[in-house]
Amino acid sequence: MAFKIIGANGKPNSYLQKEYLLTNAEDVSKLPRVGIKGTQESCDDTVTNDPCAVGSTALVVTGAVTEAYILTPDNEWVKM
Repeated sequence: MAFKIIGANGKPNSYLQKEYLLTNAEDVSKLPRVGIKGTQESCDDTVTNDPCAVGSTALVVTGAVTEAYILTPDNEWVKM
């Protein structure tokens, strides 16, 4: 799994809206949601799996293709 928080309302490590950058679309299902932790990237990663807010986004970059996802009020990651 490869993803990293690249922003959170201009501040790192926030429980508010977050932006993720992924290299594999299958990892979207491992991202956190409102009130639900995601799959921890590694033992020393204490931030990436923290719950995030509705409106959080994830970009999946695979070569020349980029897909965008948003966390909806239904607490689901949906492809835009």
